[in-house]
Amino acid sequence: MNSTQQEIQEFEGEYADKVIEIYAVTGDRDFYGHKPQKGRLFYYSISLIAFCGKNGVIHDKYAVVYKKAAEKDMDVIKTQMGAHGIYKIKVRKSKRKPDPCQADTPDFLLVEILETNAQHKGLQKILDEVLKPKLWHDEVLGNFAWNRWSNHYEKEFDWMARKRKVGVILDEKKKGEIAKAAIFARELLKNQAKWDKKARDYALKNEHWVRGMTEEEFQAKIRLEYIYVGAGGGIVFWFVDCHNDWILSGHTLSLHGSLTEGFFESDVFG
Repeated sequence: MNSTQQEIQEFEGEYADKVIEIYAVTGDRDFYGHKPQKGRLFYYSISLIAFCGKNGVIHDKYAVVYKKAAEKDMDVIKTQMGAHGIYKIKVRKSKRKPDPCQADTPDFLLVEILETNAQHKGLQKILDEVLKPKLWHDEVLGNFAWNRWSNHYEKEFDWMARKRKVGVILDEKKKGEIAKAAIFARELLKNQAKWDKKARDYALKNEHWVRGMTEEEFQAKIRLEYIYVGAGGGIVFWFVDCHNDWILSGHTLSLHGSLTEGFFESDVFG
């Protein structure tokens, strides 16, 4: 057994041996992949918004399908399975026990794609509902679209001179709070240079990731992907790897703070 086969075997060992068939509805993103520093293969994942087994029970919930493969092999799979579709697939369930402190998110290992453009009346209703635009309008920032996965309204904005769009998520835990969050988002977007510098300076506190490069190199190689803005002025900045620079090894660096206090906590996950 060569190293690539061993890598696949170890990854697939985290899933049950039994292969089952399910119908699955994919969300608004195609397969996403990253390559860890150790190993030759990429981890790929695609999110589901609903799925149904042979018993006919529809699970209207978020789930994830994983695959570990070489980049060239995944290029083929990506042409068969993408965003906002219904597919019949063979999968294996994860052996991992759900974390009682977190929401139960089923995850599966992709074994085979049986049907693209599969027909399923119940899942089609869910997909049709998801594809209907649900918008919230701010008189300054414009329309925010509802994201079913995160249960938030969000919109992409141009950020700094990097010509990179950043998603801004508005909190609405209670009815009417989204308008308060939007006011804070206006302030943050108006002062992008200030908050971008604050965030990248605070990111340097994660010394483990900065090793082997200058601070300036680290700051340049992390990419701001999303900003969460709370109704009370709380903020979270999510940074990920820049393309082809696996500086965070596929993890996400989150920085927590507020518009009044700045950043005061960081975490790495994924």
